[in-house]
Amino acid sequence: MFEVYGLVVKGKCARSSVLIEQESEFKFFLVNQKARKLTTGIATSYIDYLNNVTNHLSIDIILSTVVSENDICNIESQLSETERLDGSRRNCKSAMKAYLEFQAQSKRMDISIYHDEIDRHFEGSSKQVTVNKYERNTKVRKACINHYQAVCQVYNLNFLKLTKNMK
Repeated sequence: MFEVYGLVVKGKCARSSVLIEQESEFKFFLVNQKARKLTTGIATSYIDYLNNVTNHLSIDIILSTVVSENDICNIESQLSETERLDGSRRNCKSAMKAYLEFQAQSKRMDISIYHDEIDRHFEGSSKQVTVNKYERNTKVRKACINHYQAVCQVYNLNFLKLTKNMK
């Protein structure tokens, strides 16, 4: 048992800091650049799976720990020794494979993604739209009709005569 912030915790002590190197860039890659693009929600779950790996095995997901398929197999075998469910292990493996793909893509492109370039809008978020509405001034309208009459200046149509004939 461990005491963490005054709480008694059974088993392993959870790590206070979780490290996934280039986490926001990885998420951007999953949503925007991966061959099979993921939704923001699924990309977030990939991050959660990698956080689970770091918490359960005390392995930081950094560019030097997940370098090859062999590294992924080693981490997966370590996960099998924990009480993780098979489905969760498979999801962790998928997330690590995507992280490996992200690394390969980053090396090929050698382009830095800055935080202000990462899309911070998520599905279902609200967006404010501003529209201009112009209202007519009734005094000016009456003055215009008194001066020009209700006659179209382009086609020379008298709208008063047209509406009287319609009744």
